Parts: sequence; structure tokens; C-alpha cells
Amino acid sequence: MKIFFHRDMFIILSGQVEVQDKNHKSILFLTGGDIIGELSGLEKPRRLVTALVRSEDAYAIHLNKKELKQVFKLFPSFYGTVYHKIKKLEANLA
Repeated sequence: MKIFFHRDMFIILSGQVEVQDKNHKSILFLTGGDIIGELSGLEKPRRLVTALVRSEDAYAIHLNKKELKQVFKLFPSFYGTVYHKIKKLEANLA
């Protein structure tokens, strides 16, 4: 199953998700606790990748941009967590 995100974010709870570049080359695998999605308001312009669910036990929380802003407002420390995870993902994509 492909995951499509545009201005949305997914927090992976369990399972395995493969991230591929625009040439369908595997970049990395994400698991529980990892974050993927669009955070254009927080950081650099978005990158084009495809996320593929690679296990039957994959579950994720989906947050659209409005919901994400509300979560950050209610839980400011969560912003720091997301920021560090996004930086880690960007380092892997570089």
C-alpha cells in the first residue's frame, strides 16, 4: 500500500514503512516512533518520496496541518520531538 501525503504527517506506531526516492530507489525503512510527512511550515520545502507499507502490522496516526498545529499548541514539547525526528530523516535523505 502506498501512503500519499500532502500537507499531512504520519506518526508510525508499528510495522515497517519503506521510503523510496522519485526513482523508486529504497532510501530507508521507518518503524514505530518514526515520523513522515509534510511539514512545510516548519522546515525546508518538501521532498518528493514515496512511502510503502511493508508489513501487515503497520499502523499510523494521521494528522493534517490544522490538527498538527493544534497538537503543537497543546503539547509544545512535542514540537521538539518532531523537529529532531525530521532532522534525522533529512540527514538520511541527504
